[in-house]
Amino acid sequence: LTTGQQLAVRDVNCYQCHWHEGLPPEQEGTPIAWAPDLAISRERLREDWVHDWLWNPSLIYPGTAMPANFAGDPAGYQETYPESTNADQIQAVMDWLYNLDRIPAENKN
Repeated sequence: LTTGQQLAVRDVNCYQCHWHEGLPPEQEGTPIAWAPDLAISRERLREDWVHDWLWNPSLIYPGTAMPANFAGDPAGYQETYPESTNADQIQAVMDWLYNLDRIPAENKN
């Protein structure tokens, strides 16, 4: 879970646009860029849909502001997850996202 959290929070910076546990995104002044609260993803979204979304958001929703963070060739974020593929990184983020309730509050950011 730690690797997925580091990828999502530190590397990709999901909280730049996404709400998290009721806290506003870092882009507080640009509500047009706000994205749904990640803390409720597990209840709202099917895992297979989120998996496809992380691979290529614009294929799922053309015109979305969400970038394809895991489309690099070779895969980025090797400092966080050495020798990983885009698929490995997406799975790590999925594991984190669907287990947020298991992470102690002091370790969530």
